Amino acid sequence: MLKDYVVLFILRDNPLMVEGFLCSAEDSDHAEEQALDAYPDCDVVWIEEGTDWRGAQERYWNTP
Repeated sequence: MLKDYVVLFILRDNPLMVEGFLCSAEDSDHAEEQALDAYPDCDVVWIEEGTDWRGAQERYWNTP
């Protein structure tokens, strides 16, 4: 069964900008694979279940 995921990533040519990718995937590995297929020049920095990409960005930036 597919679940919604938020994948946050940075593009290698702009490492200060965190981008968000929403997808439906079997698990977090599958979500990461989809993001890497869509943006081959990115580095995935955060994955979480759900669709709240703004909340995911806040959690990413506020996690030590």
